[in-house]
Amino acid sequence: PAAAPRPAAAGAQILPLSAKSPSAVQEMMRELAEELGRRPDLELDDVAFTLQVGRNAWKYRAFVVCDSLASAAAGLAAKAGLPAFARNEAETAVPVFVFPGQGAQVPPGLVRDLRAGFSGFRRAFDECAETLLSFTDWDLRDLTGVDLEQTAVVQPLLFSVEYALARLWESLGVRPAALLGHSLGEYVAACLAGVFSLPEVLSLVVVRGQLMQSLPPGQMMAVRCGERELAGFLAGSACSLAAVNGPRQCVVSGGADDIAALLLRLEAADVPGRLLRTSHAFHSAMMDPILDTYEECVAAVERRPPAIPFLSSRTGTWITDEQAMSPSYWARHLRETVRFGDGARELLRQAGCVALEAGPGHTLSALLQVAGAPEDRVVPTFGGTGSGGRDGRYAVLEAAGRLWLQGVEVDWARLHEERQPGRVPLPTYRFDRRRYWIDRGAGTPGGAEPAAAQPQEDLTTYDRPEMETAYAEPSHDVEVRLAAIWRGYLGIEKIGVKDNFFTLGGDSLLATRVHAHIKRDFGIELPMGKMFELATVRRQSLFVIVSRDPAAIDALGEEDLNDLLAVMEP
Repeated sequence: PAAAPRPAAAGAQILPLSAKSPSAVQEMMRELAEELGRRPDLELDDVAFTLQVGRNAWKYRAFVVCDSLASAAAGLAAKAGLPAFARNEAETAVPVFVFPGQGAQVPPGLVRDLRAGFSGFRRAFDECAETLLSFTDWDLRDLTGVDLEQTAVVQPLLFSVEYALARLWESLGVRPAALLGHSLGEYVAACLAGVFSLPEVLSLVVVRGQLMQSLPPGQMMAVRCGERELAGFLAGSACSLAAVNGPRQCVVSGGADDIAALLLRLEAADVPGRLLRTSHAFHSAMMDPILDTYEECVAAVERRPPAIPFLSSRTGTWITDEQAMSPSYWARHLRETVRFGDGARELLRQAGCVALEAGPGHTLSALLQVAGAPEDRVVPTFGGTGSGGRDGRYAVLEAAGRLWLQGVEVDWARLHEERQPGRVPLPTYRFDRRRYWIDRGAGTPGGAEPAAAQPQEDLTTYDRPEMETAYAEPSHDVEVRLAAIWRGYLGIEKIGVKDNFFTLGGDSLLATRVHAHIKRDFGIELPMGKMFELATVRRQSLFVIVSRDPAAIDALGEEDLNDLLAVMEP
């Protein structure tokens, strides 16, 4: 009888490559790109499976995330012109998970993408959804008609997404040695550590959200100053210090009138303040009326000592068994200041720490870098590709690749649970034959630029791929220079000013190198986080022009102005 047809492929795939030298990795990528161009008969998941489970993992590493043979070949060709990442073999990579709080927004379609793309996520999320049916009148899997602005809905949704992400990562062999959660995120940490069972913690998260929802509305404001300086402004104010996220990253909370009055005082002293999108004044005195009731709710569920160490966002230090099992701790937790900055610094003292942000956005990843984490040791699950029009599966695979670069072991075979691929003949390990890199750092401002930020001087370029976006030629000097920078890293001959960097095959690692190149060449301050919003040459050129001459904003047309304002928001 004929063999049963295989299920449809899951979508995006990751192609990991490694060797004993950087040049060998580059040669492997070139040869594989050429092979894929010659073999349209290949199945992408067969190619991925062969590279994932059939090869040794050496020191020098690179990866490409792609959704077709064509995008795989383009991505490999682009990265072949860049040095491979050198894993630190002297130190064992130790993954730790961090979980954002309610400030993180779950993008539309994210849950759908992840449920479709990963069975590990789907199982865990559906378990949350089924459990919540006992406490709510809505189903997490279909929130049509449900007000997603309600705290009583947002908190169970965010918890379930983060919990399911953590279980997904565990299913891929990435198991945390330690945990840190920001506010609501600490409940995910406590559940994973075994303090609460899933039904118990979900019952608490639901009650917590409902009690908060019952309180009068309030506001929260991010303030760019240190805790000690802010204390002077809070003296005599009804506002509370809600969070200290870093040395100069504080959040205050209170009633709308009190926040407005505080903002006026801050502005008069030239201290930046920005209102946050929130419905209530979390971690403030406005929470006091619900503390006793919530403490009784916590006392009613079983609590256990943590089996995985996690940091308290109340104290900024490792939680004790007594605290983890104390109803009073969890009641005061929703009222007192979140000390994420202290917790982040404590977490980073762990040798070999590689922090994975298991939740929407990349705010905590940025805060960890403020706390001193090297950029490549912080991996947001999302944020590297979300603004590039990629789906949730693509983003998770890119994060998995970045973990693997650091030496975190990933069980690649678990990506193929629902469709068993086969191994196919592919180019094998290449030994060194010649040197590919030319140091062009001499003479650059501040000394030689590291090789990681340099494109290959004699890069072979390829035709622009077919895209929905029509080609738009660079029209002035800044656009021409930016397109040339992109060309040097992506290996694509014609870069249109409206082409999306990630659609052309870029990823967060390439974006990091382009970011360094733009800052160096144009002499501007460009936050790394903006690179995922400034994903076209047009937007980058507008940012460069206005950064160098703020008055130039007055000369922009309506379309350019709207484009710029869309990414200039804090």
